[in-house]
Amino acid sequence: MTYTWRLHFEPLMRLVVVKRSHPFVFRGLERQFEGKADVCLIWDRRSGSERRRSRRLTATGERADRRQRPAASWLENHYVVAKLEPARD
Repeated sequence: MTYTWRLHFEPLMRLVVVKRSHPFVFRGLERQFEGKADVCLIWDRRSGSERRRSRRLTATGERADRRQRPAASWLENHYVVAKLEPARD
């Protein structure tokens, strides 16, 4: 069985994900984006153990991480902004 998920949102909506360990950053961003309908502010849901389990083994048995390097804003500012485009029918 195949499931198709579609998000419906305004054009160029921004999803802002904040590290769970930085509540002061979250509060500051809440104030900054207050009243902005095109911004969705959320906490990072992952825990350290989930990040470790997401790694796969390569053909030689080595661990490989399927993710790209974290964005500079994630490392320096403790949040990342994703621009979301409307779902196309």
